[in-house]
Amino acid sequence: MDAIDNVFDPLRDFAKDSLRLVKRCHKPDRKEFTKVAFRTAIGFVVMGFVGCRVAGFDDGSYQQIDTHPSTKE
Repeated sequence: MDAIDNVFDPLRDFAKDSLRLVKRCHKPDRKEFTKVAFRTAIGFVVMGFVGCRVAGFDDGSYQQIDTHPSTKE
């Protein structure tokens, strides 16, 4: 019986914690939603700007080296 308890106790604790989390969750109100959406939009803009700047530094002057033996003659 002890071996069965060792298997099911973690599952039981996980189920209790999951139910407690679901009960605590709530639907965001308009103010909270707009705050999260605004911050997400700022993050997208910043990451887009960073990506654009990094792509600007890449001049494409690198050469791809083909080392596969079947293509060498």
